[in-house]
Amino acid sequence: MKPLAFLAALTWAGLWLTPDQQGAAQFARAEYEAAAAVFRDPLWQGTAWFRAGEFDKAAQAFARLDTPEGQFNQGNALVLQGKYDSAIASYDRAIELRPDWQEARDNRDLAAARAELIARTGGEMRCGAQQGGDRGL
Repeated sequence: MKPLAFLAALTWAGLWLTPDQQGAAQFARAEYEAAAAVFRDPLWQGTAWFRAGEFDKAAQAFARLDTPEGQFNQGNALVLQGKYDSAIASYDRAIELRPDWQEARDNRDLAAARAELIARTGGEMRCGAQQGGDRGL
């Protein structure tokens, strides 16, 4: 797209679409970083950052939500950074808000098992990878 046409499209979109609508369009095109930058809704923004591989930013966005989904997703982003204790706290909050959520219980148990494994092995995973998250799992 030519620069002038691109600028015109941005101006038009800005006039007629809300930031969340603009973000949704970018998200649909798999432009996750651009979508995260314009989203105002913390759940959508966190999801976009998560898809972009920006797990720290995703966790920060999800932290703005004291909902089961927000806390669950924050836990997932923290696990991918290797921050297991913080992830456990997020999963605990999700379970407190939705006691029957089995997936949150399962993820909490997985984060606790990872934290215990790291404590026993001195920061090394069994496969030899250094602590730093579960991105490869």
